Amino acid sequence: MHTFVRSWERTLFLGVLIGVFCGCGGGDDAPVREYADVTGKVTYNGEALTKGKVMFQPPSGAMVVGDIQADGTYSLKGVIGPNSVAIESRDDQGQMSADNPKSRQEPKSYIPPEYGTPASGLSFEVKAGTNTADFDLK
Repeated sequence: MHTFVRSWERTLFLGVLIGVFCGCGGGDDAPVREYADVTGKVTYNGEALTKGKVMFQPPSGAMVVGDIQADGTYSLKGVIGPNSVAIESRDDQGQMSADNPKSRQEPKSYIPPEYGTPASGLSFEVKAGTNTADFDLK
């Protein structure tokens, strides 16, 4: 009988937990996010970046990310409206420390790190339809 009670308590707990997560958010008054295609090219000092990420951050909600391809182009589905933009381009792995082979240094960044935050000063207004947003970083 003791096992039955514990099993019943777990089932009730899981049911309540699922109800909380499924029942939260997205009511009739929740804003509907509309998306549009955004493509572009990212260059640094006139040269195409060959790797990295372009991140569009709308005023509310989750950030949208597009990978930079070998030719410097990217594509993503951006939230319609104003977006702060962050761009990062760095090595996939950090370098080993000569003093301590078990520790890793931060991966090398190919562009100034200030471009990698939504406070970068970069922005783009996504409009309905197809958008082109090229970024020439200095």
